[in-house]
Amino acid sequence: MHKLFFIFLILIGLQSSFAQEDEELMEPETESQETNSNSSLPIKIDADKAIDAILASYRNSTEEDVEKVLKERISVLPFAKYIAEDSKLYLFLTRILRDEKAVPSMVALLKDRNRLLIFLGLNILIFIVGYMWKKRHQNTKDDVGIVGRMQRTFTRIIILQFARLILFIVYFNNEIKPFWEITKRTFL
Repeated sequence: MHKLFFIFLILIGLQSSFAQEDEELMEPETESQETNSNSSLPIKIDADKAIDAILASYRNSTEEDVEKVLKERISVLPFAKYIAEDSKLYLFLTRILRDEKAVPSMVALLKDRNRLLIFLGLNILIFIVGYMWKKRHQNTKDDVGIVGRMQRTFTRIIILQFARLILFIVYFNNEIKPFWEITKRTFL
């Protein structure tokens, strides 16, 4: 589980080193961009185009080059010692960066505010159910001892976390499908 957390941290913090060398991705300044640079108004950047431009540099490179860049970038991170030996992790990250659908679909997951708010509401509902379940067990006067209470607590936690996971998978199935396909192909 901690490897998936590190993967998300790496994907969020990763910057493209190929884009600096790739002059095809750099667009010449147009007249509208020059006027925006002179004014104090912020320039609105299209996130989809920026992500596509960054990922295009990875897609145009070989897997070995992308893996080399990943190793360089990850080596400076504080948790690099945990993932330095895992070659499958580098292969997984390389496949994600080179895939045309994986990262854009995960970014699309964050763009739909209405679905995220509904998902948040359902998670709050699961939290409330868990809180009521806990209070119900605290108010019962059965003599199960400390082992029985620990067993009930762990059972409750596992069931609620499983419910959250199933909710995420069902609710965001289309967005996580490319990411899941790469995960299955790499690790399973």
